[in-house]
Amino acid sequence: MGVSRSPVIRPPSGGPVLYRSAIAAACLSVAAAGTLVSTSLSAASPASPGSCPDQVTFAVGGTGDTHSQHVPGVPAGPRENIDYPASIRPIGVVTGNESISVGTDELDSRARSYRSRCPDTHINAQGYSLGAVVVSTVCDRWQIDSVMSGNTTCTTVGNPIRPQRDGTSGILGQLPPIVPGLAVDRHDNRGPIPVTDVCNSNDIICNAPNPVVNPLEFANGILGYYEGDHGYAQPIPNDPGDYVYYQQPRIDGARPTTPALQSLPTVPVVLDAVEHGRWPAPSDTFTATLIDAAFHVAAELAATTLVDRTLD
Repeated sequence: MGVSRSPVIRPPSGGPVLYRSAIAAACLSVAAAGTLVSTSLSAASPASPGSCPDQVTFAVGGTGDTHSQHVPGVPAGPRENIDYPASIRPIGVVTGNESISVGTDELDSRARSYRSRCPDTHINAQGYSLGAVVVSTVCDRWQIDSVMSGNTTCTTVGNPIRPQRDGTSGILGQLPPIVPGLAVDRHDNRGPIPVTDVCNSNDIICNAPNPVVNPLEFANGILGYYEGDHGYAQPIPNDPGDYVYYQQPRIDGARPTTPALQSLPTVPVVLDAVEHGRWPAPSDTFTATLIDAAFHVAAELAATTLVDRTLD
């Protein structure tokens, strides 16, 4: 599936090339998967001399990680975990947008309080999966904020709203907003704050192609998600930039995936909706059945991948 970017990190190649004839059905489920009350802080007093570290990382976890304990690649040293709902209804209690709103308020409030107490401490905001959306949203605001734009970095891992580069982007930028309560604006995060984006080449969550233009590569990303490629064990690069860790494709590029997609009765409707920006009305029986099935698969994915596919 050739994904070409700079810089690209290529581990030793190898491993079996896999193919599943039913992969198109997963394209429907990933759209659904795809995957509190904020504390009010009073004005903080400056910390006593010598009590502030050189750097602190504010970590924001992915779906289900309400206490942000499983954010990959967090550097050693002081760490502040952000508590937020971390859910996408109906898998969780609240909608994705509500989770993101609580997370952004909590991250912004706590980071500002920390800066007030320790103005010389470098702040790194680091988020994984849904938490990467939180970090991207806050970082975009901080880029034009005189207090937060200096001595700050932002790091996202497996970002569903990763900016588009070379025809791929985060999955939320490639699919219509069919998940109720999950419609997120993408952020370029351009400004003085250095930003590091880390993504696996087989991870559909952050490296999704247009499913109409390149259904084979899209299907490869779906299979990659099933096989654990949304998990990250690699160290985070020190220099800011857009990093894609190359992985051996899981689907042979010669396989006739497009005919397989079109052979399923619901898929042509979905592909047409993606291509033309249309989606059947929510009350439509077909749509309700399709989304219910997608949510069922999404719930199973969330239950099986939350802990064993993330690392501290």
